[in-house]
Amino acid sequence: MVLMPFLGKFSGKGLIGKRYLVVALQVLLGLGLISSFDVGAEGIQTKKIQGEGEGGFPMPFPIVILPGFALEIDFDTINIIATVTVSQTEIQKSFQSNSGEMKGGPFSFTLQPGQYVLTEKYEGSVKSSNQFIGSPSVDLEPVVFTRDLNITVPTECTVSIDATIDNFEAQVRGDFAIDPPLSIPETIGTKISVRLVSTRIINGGNAGEKIQYTASFSARVRSATVVVGPIAEE
Repeated sequence: MVLMPFLGKFSGKGLIGKRYLVVALQVLLGLGLISSFDVGAEGIQTKKIQGEGEGGFPMPFPIVILPGFALEIDFDTINIIATVTVSQTEIQKSFQSNSGEMKGGPFSFTLQPGQYVLTEKYEGSVKSSNQFIGSPSVDLEPVVFTRDLNITVPTECTVSIDATIDNFEAQVRGDFAIDPPLSIPETIGTKISVRLVSTRIINGGNAGEKIQYTASFSARVRSATVVVGPIAEE
């Protein structure tokens, strides 16, 4: 609607008019390319991922453990996976954390005009290979981040995954408990060492003596995933 009067002024003015026509078309096409893509919920999004599990196992040794007995153990498998999907498509990519950081991509795909939702789903588990306490494992409840994609013309989108997992907290209650409470504000590494202290007399000489506990973990997931569309050439 704006283009027609503008073009009419130069349609009969030879080479200069044609040059203006080319420039006008380039500008309008560039504006159309830029405005063809809109992303909602940009920037950093933060959520807490957490999980709790109960465990129990027979006392493995015929010994007596008094209250206050301390035991250092490692939770040496911290596995967090992000799965990225786009609604109304078959697009799906998965990425795994590395020492509390998760970076993936960039990967690209083309979307037709319409409204879509890009979803990041984070889930995982925390495990210990220590057999003395029964090799406990706690599954983390999934957390989800979403970004709305509004596409007005066929558009190639490029996604770069950028997330960190930090502010880790752990708690163990029952026949063994964490003492002191564990809190790690920085990005978590490949393992977490905790100090467990017995809370009662545990007599391994008694038949059926069983150690029971409840373990809970939480951490902050900060997603700074970036979604970009094409950039018009100058």
